Amino acid sequence: MKTETKQKFGTFQVTILSLVILSILATASVSYASSPGRTIYAHGDWTYSRTLVSYNEGPRFTTYMVNFEKKLNGTLVGTIIGVQVINEYPDGTGSFQYTGVFNGTVGSSSLGTALVQATGTFNTQTLKATISFSEGTGGLEGIKGSVISHAYAPFTNGTYSGMLHL
Repeated sequence: MKTETKQKFGTFQVTILSLVILSILATASVSYASSPGRTIYAHGDWTYSRTLVSYNEGPRFTTYMVNFEKKLNGTLVGTIIGVQVINEYPDGTGSFQYTGVFNGTVGSSSLGTALVQATGTFNTQTLKATISFSEGTGGLEGIKGSVISHAYAPFTNGTYSGMLHL
């Protein structure tokens, strides 16, 4: 008899625990589903210009610091202005990172600004970067996400695509 009671009580505990877990999951999914904003597939093209600020030739690579302007068209319409650090090896390969401010629109959003940070690599023929957007204001408030950027030498124009959440 005691074994039967323990079994029923054990089943009761499991049932209550299951209901609690389901309740938590349901609340979490409702919160996520009701969060404001939308996800946007962003794609388009860009042009790029830069001005050399400084450079340092080291024993293994040369480091350049440049001010740049990147004009975006497509889903992202606007301009990124920022500072970029480029490390280039003698064989023409390298890496870079930049921080800037995007001023423009995403899809049908109203005008706003967002912090932009990117990291990428290149060789003598191609370039690939991940560009992340955050800390939006105005029509870009709440922006999060990133796009992947591609270009071919001489790297003055290229394309981007990725997912952003507004």
